[in-house]
Amino acid sequence: MTEELQQQNARLRAKIDQLVESHPELETVVNGVALKQPANASPAQVQANLQERARAIIEAEPELEGVFED
Repeated sequence: MTEELQQQNARLRAKIDQLVESHPELETVVNGVALKQPANASPAQVQANLQERARAIIEAEPELEGVFED
């Protein structure tokens, strides 16, 4: 389960990073949420934080919602 969660986290992080690279205006939105994550976060906490970042991106740029649909 942990390995699967880590793989999901890596995929979601890659999507977020790719979006920030192509939409630099999202960096502040994403970084604001990222700073809430504790340094020693569990994979589940990382997942929750990444999902919050994705929601923040969608809130800022609703047309990007489809990027996160699997």
